[in-house]
Order: sequence, then C-alpha cells, then structure tokens
Amino acid sequence: MKSLLVMSLSVPLFLQAQVAKLHAQPIDNPINSTIKNVEPGIVWVDNLNWQQVKKKAKKENKYIFVDCHATWCKPCKQMDKEVYANDSVGDLLNANFISVKVQMDSAKADNAFTKSWYKTAREIGATYRVAAYPTYLFFSPDGELVYKESGYKAPDQFILVARDALNPSKQYYVLLKAYKKGKKDFAHMPELIRMSKQLGDSTNYLPLLTDYYSYLHSLDKDKLYTKENMEFIASTLDKPDQTPFSLFYPDGSAVDKVMGKEGYAQKVADRVIFKEKANPFLSAAEGKAEPDWNILYNNTAKDYKADYADRTVLDAKMRWYYFYGDMLKYAIALNDKMEKYGSDTTSSGEDFKLNNQAFLIWQQVKDIAELKRIIGWMTGIVRRGENATGFYTEYWPYYMDTYANLLYKVGETAEALKWQELAVAKGKERGIDNGTLKTIEENLELMKKGEPTWPTEAK
Repeated sequence: MKSLLVMSLSVPLFLQAQVAKLHAQPIDNPINSTIKNVEPGIVWVDNLNWQQVKKKAKKENKYIFVDCHATWCKPCKQMDKEVYANDSVGDLLNANFISVKVQMDSAKADNAFTKSWYKTAREIGATYRVAAYPTYLFFSPDGELVYKESGYKAPDQFILVARDALNPSKQYYVLLKAYKKGKKDFAHMPELIRMSKQLGDSTNYLPLLTDYYSYLHSLDKDKLYTKENMEFIASTLDKPDQTPFSLFYPDGSAVDKVMGKEGYAQKVADRVIFKEKANPFLSAAEGKAEPDWNILYNNTAKDYKADYADRTVLDAKMRWYYFYGDMLKYAIALNDKMEKYGSDTTSSGEDFKLNNQAFLIWQQVKDIAELKRIIGWMTGIVRRGENATGFYTEYWPYYMDTYANLLYKVGETAEALKWQELAVAKGKERGIDNGTLKTIEENLELMKKGEPTWPTEAK
C-alpha cells in the first residue's frame, strides 16, 4: 500500500517514453573486447553482466559509470539525446570509464539483454538507494562506490560530475577516512555531507551534519549569512530543534535578503514544520475516516504562527485528498492555498509542479467554480512559461495545453481553441516529444468537434 508520507503531489505530465533499446551482440571474449562506436558520445557496454563489467574495469584499470534510468523518465531521455551523445562527454567517459546503462523498471518491449539485468538492477537500486532518475553511480576500478549524483545535468555540468568522481579529493570514502582521522576541512564538508546522504550512509550522516552545524553556529554573522551556507542549511534542515532552524523561523528576513527571494525562509520553515506536525498526524489517521483538521491546526498553532499552521493544514489536506482520490476537495485545498499565499513566481520548478496538479484536476473534476479558480492562477504559469530556461524550456506548450483544456471544460471554447492552436505551434517549434505533440493535436481536434477532451467519468 502506498504511504501518505511518501506520496508525491507532483505527478509527471505526459512523461511516458519509449523503452530504451539495448542491443546485445554476442562475442567470443567479452572481457577483452573493444566495443566500437560509430556514433559520437559515450560508448556503452551492452553485452556483459555486472560481474563481467567489474572484471573488465579492474583489468583495464578504469572506473565504472552506471546510468540508472527508467523507461518513463523524461530527464533520462534528455540525457541520452543532449548529454551522452556529446563529443566532449564521450571523450572523457570513454577514456576513463566502463559505462553501462541499467534500466530500473521493466516494460513489455524489453529485450533479452535488458531482462537479464532485472535482478541486478533491483540489487543496485536497493544497495545504493537509487530513489530518483536519472541517478549516476561511479565505482572505482576495484568496484567500490565512490560518487553518486542524480537529476538532469547539462553537458558541462555532467563533465564536472565525472571529473569529481575521478578525483580522490572529492571521493566520499577518501574524505570520510580523513575526517575520522581528525582532518576537518570545513570548506569541503558540505560536499562530504551531501555525498553521505546520497549514498545512504545513515551511520555517518547525522554526526557529520551536527558537527558542521556547530561550526556554522560559531561563525560571525557576516560569514554565516552567505548564499552557499543558507542553501546548504535549507537542503539539510530536518527538525525544528536543530540549531539553524532559528535562522528561518520566526524571523527569516535576513535569510531572504541573502537569497534575494522573499519567502525563501518561510518555505524552508513550512517544510520542517510539516514534517514535525503533519506527518505523524496523517500517519495516525491513515486507513481511517477523514481526520479532524482542527486538531492539526491547534496542535501546530500552539507552537507556531497562525499562517504557518494554516499552510500546514492546507498541505496536509492536499496530501490526504490526493491519496484517497477526492480530487474535488484536493482542488479546493489547492485553490485556497494559492489564493491565500500564492506561489514562488521566480521558480520554474514550482510552475511545473502546479501545472501537473492543475492537469490532474482538469482530468478528474467537473466543478466549474473550482476549475475557474485554477484558470485564474494558471494564467501566470502560462505567461512565465514562455521565458523558462534550461530543463523547463520545452514545457510552455504543456502549460498552454493544460490552460486551454481548462478553458474548454468551463465553456470558453473560442479562447481555448486559440491557446490550443498556439500549444501545437509552439510544441513543433520547441521540439517536444512526438507522443506529447500528438496528444495536444488530438485535443485540438476534439475541441473543434465539440467533444470532451477529458475522461468522461470526471466528477
């Protein structure tokens, strides 16, 4: 059974992708073979099992790079297209690594080679705590994990990651050994802590973090309040009784000033408070009738300001209603939060998440009043999407598709057609994947015919 505590509100949109094709070509002596690559970029070993990969790496004194990906993962496909095929990436990886792709899920179209790795993929995922895709695992020639990263990386970023994996001064176990011998290099300690968390080293993570928090607490304000320090604390702060929490609550204005973003500290505090108050509340109610939200509010408000308690309840409601499939109440809670508190309009990631939420509601809710409330804040997401950069560049047509479908569902057909036609045009212009483009085009045709574009069982 899914758990309320791990359920994600940010459900991917149109992210189903074709299965990655791995072709196994049998050869007489795979360990000593040289795989020739007629395409630019990384040469992938696609005819060896995991033990053979490690044996080959040790024999050639090369590191091992493992790309953990999934068939539905859009950033994984972007890595294939934009990064792994890059000449500079290929030059670095081919000279220093044995590179292997490991598909972490399964699909009907999987070939024999992919299927032969199923068991190993599960073992790798469990052993090295692969919880996001793509995840990059780097092993020494002796088969010891030395570095781990995840998420889409541009070619220059990925090259830096690979170089760090080759650098003993950046490798986790080398740094940890030095730390335990009393060599505390606080300038590089955030990286050590980050890697400890990435690798799932729970034995060392908290002691390292506590030690570094103590160091930060000893700094003068001018040295403490830096963007780098605040970003690090924001990414690691987990409990209100940890020393740095007082930087973010009750007055986080100094943090906001350093970060150049109003509400930055509040967002961090909201997350910590939610974990303290809402997580155990939801866990206790799981499998039972809808909880009394006043209890959660009062329990939170006795320790924190009223607006923090209110946001905690709204977020808890969204998690509860989504988990139990009450999308109308989910929409009401989301709209209440957006109208009371808004969103971070400087974050493309926040817009991406909100679009996904709006898309789900459009599919499953037919209440016109709530759909119109969503249209109100989706307008800004569509406007900002035109100028999004990096990973989010191509998502503007997705946002327009969501917006147009919402307009169409509330009866504003002429306006919907205008936006859907623009979504098709910009989808072609920005080179979005063919499957998504086809769906957007099909929605346009349904609108022209006056037929529903949403599942007819919407409530």
